[in-house]
Amino acid sequence: MVESIAELRQICRKTKGTLSKEVWVQPFFYIRFLRFLSIYFVKLAIYTPLTANGMTFISMLVVVAGGLLLAFQNPIYSFIGILLIVLFSILDCSDGDLARYRKEASLIGRYFDLWVHGVESTAILIGLTFGVYSSLKSPFVFVFGFVAVSAFLLIALSGALKNYHIQYFATASKSEAILTETRFQKDKKMLGISYYNWKNFFSFFIVPYIILAAIILDIIFPPTTTTFFTYSLPLNWRFAALIMFSFYAILALIVKVRNTLKLRDKLILQEEQD
Repeated sequence: MVESIAELRQICRKTKGTLSKEVWVQPFFYIRFLRFLSIYFVKLAIYTPLTANGMTFISMLVVVAGGLLLAFQNPIYSFIGILLIVLFSILDCSDGDLARYRKEASLIGRYFDLWVHGVESTAILIGLTFGVYSSLKSPFVFVFGFVAVSAFLLIALSGALKNYHIQYFATASKSEAILTETRFQKDKKMLGISYYNWKNFFSFFIVPYIILAAIILDIIFPPTTTTFFTYSLPLNWRFAALIMFSFYAILALIVKVRNTLKLRDKLILQEEQD
């Protein structure tokens, strides 16, 4: 007999201490919407032989399909694409819960999940790029699309490298404390706003809704033209979102690489002292 939803939340979710920190670093939307729905997909999966890695693979197919639909000029396809991307976000929360329920969590599963996040950003941004180009017919769209895709892929790679360093030194030192000590950093502020609030506003949990808003605005308002250096640049709201993503990705990549290098140096120094 499969447990009730309330019981599954207790079994599948992380410990209370870890969850309290998770709530601190994750946006309200993630906790109250995505993770609220994800447990229902876990319950459905329990009735099947589906593994956590299998659910991760399905989520990858879903987000690739969603990204492809963003490439069409017809807004109906784009709306369906956004729904698929939101479904991916829910399944992305479900696979970890399913792994905890089946007690099959593994390093391979963790890195596969990180790899799929790289696929996610690539599929969404490539789809958005072709969707904007089909509307504006400007080759400049591919410039910003290439920058955004490249930077987000490197961010995913840097995140995987950071997790590798954490796992390696945790194994070498035979201490699991490092896993939580390095995961939750002191909350910093920029312009009076929490660093995590800045970060989570542009997280890929929020990106589909930014794109959705841009699609709706493109339906309401016709494209305009602006001057970019000496070039005349056609512009619509989806293109503006793509430009914003590309500049954000560059800044986020710089911060991510810097933090990864600082963490590596800190862990090496700690190992030498031990």
